[in-house]
Amino acid sequence: MSLQFYLYQSKLDHAEGRFLARAAKTPVEGIDTIAAEIANSGLAAGKAEVAAVLAQACEVIERRLIAGRAVRLGGICTLRPTIRGSFDGPETAFEHGRHEVAVSIAAGKRLQKAVRTYARVEKVGPQNAAPVIQEYFDVATQSRNTLYTPGGIGQLTGSRLSFNQSDPEQGLFLESVQLAESLRITTFQKVANREIVFLAPALETGVTQVNFLLKRRTRPAGPLLIARGVTLSIAPA
Repeated sequence: MSLQFYLYQSKLDHAEGRFLARAAKTPVEGIDTIAAEIANSGLAAGKAEVAAVLAQACEVIERRLIAGRAVRLGGICTLRPTIRGSFDGPETAFEHGRHEVAVSIAAGKRLQKAVRTYARVEKVGPQNAAPVIQEYFDVATQSRNTLYTPGGIGQLTGSRLSFNQSDPEQGLFLESVQLAESLRITTFQKVANREIVFLAPALETGVTQVNFLLKRRTRPAGPLLIARGVTLSIAPA
């Protein structure tokens, strides 16, 4: 995986005529993905147990911030409660609606050093930034990025997801190490840049996990741009 970026021409007076870098949109990974990686690292705990601990940690962090405390997360970041809004004078009281309590986040030295040292970058064209699959919602089980129900309705959200359905090389597919080849999804309710809604196809007996593969072009003769989603387990019948 790499950090994709593209260049755009600055319109700022002090940088007029220069080109600046802008990161392309990237997948957002949540507690489930992090928990799975931790569980697969040799820890004597399953994904569900790790996810429960991470969820509890989030609740504790919320309570600490609500109590007016700053929270430092192991060199990854520091979170601090702050006050927004202007006050008329030194005696002016806090007023809801005019002022608000917010949270500031500052990256820690450990995180900054790791990203600066090890992150790989990839330059892409502004029109060729790859599609991004952010979330799969399984309607039958009301689950996100977890289960796949054959024969049910599925919803993918992200960015730059639309594709030309008449192009045989473009489309939305299912992949699995248990499938001989990727399976094309053919029945759609909606295909748009930020959302795809479709009928989830049936699977062969014995398939226990799948993930999505999306292929698209931004112009007829352009390269195929690819995105993959998280691995999903097959929902119990």
